[in-house]
Amino acid sequence: MLSREHKFIESIDTFRITLGGDNTIEAEVYTKIINGVIGLIKESSNLYNPDGFIRLDIRCHKEGSFETIIDTVAKYVPHLFNPNMVKLASDVINCFITFLKIKRHLGGEKIRKKEEYSDSVELTNSKGEVRQYNRKIVNAYLNNSNIDNSIINITQNIYEARRDSLQIKKENNEVIFNKECLSSMGMRDPNIKDENIISEETSHGTVELLLKKPDLLGDSKWEFILDKTIKVTIKDEEFLEKVHSKKIKQLYCGVKIKCILEIKIEMGKKYEVIRGSEKYTITKVLEIIEPEESNG
Repeated sequence: MLSREHKFIESIDTFRITLGGDNTIEAEVYTKIINGVIGLIKESSNLYNPDGFIRLDIRCHKEGSFETIIDTVAKYVPHLFNPNMVKLASDVINCFITFLKIKRHLGGEKIRKKEEYSDSVELTNSKGEVRQYNRKIVNAYLNNSNIDNSIINITQNIYEARRDSLQIKKENNEVIFNKECLSSMGMRDPNIKDENIISEETSHGTVELLLKKPDLLGDSKWEFILDKTIKVTIKDEEFLEKVHSKKIKQLYCGVKIKCILEIKIEMGKKYEVIRGSEKYTITKVLEIIEPEESNG
């Protein structure tokens, strides 16, 4: 336990968050995004300095999209000093960015392969793409549902606010998450066990879904628009066989598919819906509805 008499040394570093799109943003949405950022930065700080303190100072906003400049202030006790503590704030920000990169790489799907080395982990995603990350950061990501929940709060609010992208920049380290990435990152990661989840609820219904992006090769999910863009698994084998053999060709953006849709959601201990837990499956395709041609 640390005494109040201890004097802390500060490690300070800066990063920028830019939301693609308009120069303005609703205050409530911005607050939710920043709360998600704070949560993820705290989890990053706990990984490097669990007994220390972390503070975020919002320094200014810049015009042109919507950019926030944030100072990360990490405090540590002098008697705990070691050379790595000097760059503590920098390490925390880099960890924050790496958490986001891991979530993007996995794309809301199960890990296909995981290879561990002394200081790193090699993750192969469902598409067969391979990336290598710091072992300590990967293990934290896969074993702490608070990290995933913070990422969901950030990305889902940005996506639902119809922003074009999320850009994070720290000195020469810049990473951009486009709209498609934000959509998949807003879903709960199936590789992470969340102890707050106590049950799963399933519902079925006949709906007409507006097609946004078909999967003609059979190695990814389809994208439709319901009340938002959703990623859907299709389990109608007869329909898929016709698609892959090119017997059905009228599949393009704007077509509607009438189908039986299964929706699974996970429930928390207070019987609340776990945000980002929705899973969508088409069990039967009933009809393909092409848009009516305009006479004008």
